[in-house]
Amino acid sequence: CAPSACVGAVGSGARSEQPRASVLPASVFEPGYWECDVDGSWMPYGWPCSSVLEQAYCQGWGTVEFRLRRIKYNFRFSYGPSFELGRPCAAQVNTETGKERDVRRWASKQQQRHFIEQQVREVIVAWQAWLTADWAWLLLDQKIGTTGGVCDAPHAATPPRDPYSLGLFCSFNEPWWPDLMRRWPTQGLSRAAH
Repeated sequence: CAPSACVGAVGSGARSEQPRASVLPASVFEPGYWECDVDGSWMPYGWPCSSVLEQAYCQGWGTVEFRLRRIKYNFRFSYGPSFELGRPCAAQVNTETGKERDVRRWASKQQQRHFIEQQVREVIVAWQAWLTADWAWLLLDQKIGTTGGVCDAPHAATPPRDPYSLGLFCSFNEPWWPDLMRRWPTQGLSRAAH
């Protein structure tokens, strides 16, 4: 992905079986911004590859094939009423290895940025009760708040208290432990389990 050049774009000629007017999103008239899922990270396609994908998609082609860095790829487009922002709408297939990757389309880079910022806001709101619990602390993923990724919302609206202990043979009585640790309890503890 993120190729510097692509050559030899060839469309299937056969358009999707569904009529274009009823299945293409209203954003079809915007410039388009395409990304490929590379091992869990969405990587943008550069120009002219993004332009080739956009033209083929907007013309309702079922597939398009071209070379990126001397590797031949086939792209299969999905059309239909289930089009949803941030969801894959195509598949990139390496014709030599058969490796398939999800591809998604945004109407523009600004739409993609706005969508991810909205996801981050929603996740932060979902974590609010966890962040304000006075009996637990959180170690959150470094990716939260960046456009590089968004962590999942917690599985429960509030942190459940999960009892645990450090064991009968664990103590911080030795004099070399800091005073705070020597007073630290080892039994009857609670943790917020996510």
